[in-house]
Amino acid sequence: MRIEPQKIKEILFVRNDRFGEFLLNIPVMVVLKEKFPGSKITLVVKPELEELARAIPAVDRVICWDSSKRHKFGEKIALMQKIRPIGCDLALISNPSKEFHVYGFLCGIPFRVGYNRKCGFLLNRKIEDKKFEGLRHEVDYNFDLLRVLGIDVRLSDIRFPLNVKPEAFSGLKVEELGIGGDGFIAVHPWASNPEKEWPKEKFQALVAKLNREDSSKVVLIGGKEERLKAKEFTRGLHLIDLVGKISLIELAALLKKCRLIITNDSGPMHLAAILGIGVVALFRSSPASVSARRWGPVGVKNVIIENDYIGNIETEEVWNAAKKMLG
Repeated sequence: MRIEPQKIKEILFVRNDRFGEFLLNIPVMVVLKEKFPGSKITLVVKPELEELARAIPAVDRVICWDSSKRHKFGEKIALMQKIRPIGCDLALISNPSKEFHVYGFLCGIPFRVGYNRKCGFLLNRKIEDKKFEGLRHEVDYNFDLLRVLGIDVRLSDIRFPLNVKPEAFSGLKVEELGIGGDGFIAVHPWASNPEKEWPKEKFQALVAKLNREDSSKVVLIGGKEERLKAKEFTRGLHLIDLVGKISLIELAALLKKCRLIITNDSGPMHLAAILGIGVVALFRSSPASVSARRWGPVGVKNVIIENDYIGNIETEEVWNAAKKMLG
């Protein structure tokens, strides 16, 4: 059955896993909106991403569904009762999901696009998942889901529109925190995979060097799950600890005010990059599936420091990169 663009009026887009992966799907949503004029996109995300999801101009509706939670049967039925009345013509399931492959099928969505994994037989437009090869950037891999629909996309189509207002950073005012004036430097020493984290001691040594040799305030950022790590990290250092204290939309507004972020491969890294903030990003280059070639920050205001073993990256190397960008 051939897809006729003018007949696609309602699109279900599912990306309800990690923060960074969600952000790298924004260009796909933008292209979908352009290639199916007049269509509306319903986006399924994790609850903590709702505010940020609503800031994407291409998105018309948001449904929250936590993929990491075990849902009761009644909750699953309630979700389908939300999806079915929309009358979706097309479902694009960006993170392979057995449950959403089933939901798309049971809701009678005519075109179901995704990866041939986890009950992939329920999809009628599918591709093999070869992202693990790490031969291209994640955004380009995401575009493959559009290519299977016959949509021609190039890297020049990569755009990240995000409506983040400066006043979104509420409650904890910049002036109250004492990080106004010449701006501040954000640091994020964690990652979803501990093997992608630069050693804590080296990150602490870098912050200590920033304290001594740069007049900028240093702000520590991270999620609620990193609160205990943050307490340990801050000992003996001069920085402002915002870990677990602000929402993601507030984080976006905060990052727009900063001079630079120094970070491991993480969601905050991708958020800063798409907002046009300078990024010093630390990566391990092996295996290819976790390398900067696949996961590096988008844009041009970035410095990537990469080593086969991330622990071999020296503090002085990161300091020199930061100093150059700040200069």
